[in-house]
Amino acid sequence: MSTCTEALDVDTAACGIPQRTMLGLGAPLILLAGVAWAFLSAYRAWRGGEEFWSWQGAGWFLLTVMLVTLAMGFPALAGPALGG
Repeated sequence: MSTCTEALDVDTAACGIPQRTMLGLGAPLILLAGVAWAFLSAYRAWRGGEEFWSWQGAGWFLLTVMLVTLAMGFPALAGPALGG
């Protein structure tokens, strides 16, 4: 993302709107899949009478990391800063 400046005459691969969207949402979507898997595994373990705390802890950890990466991806979604 640091190569997306107006001063460069070279069109880099990550400066278009679709590329910025994929960079900003790609990691959170992958983490969201992990969150769903962890909570589903926790539910299955709970229903089976097994220990489910580790799966539930993994789900909450992944959810927290997903929210952090989503918040960090907002500048990529917003585009380059306007003004001088």
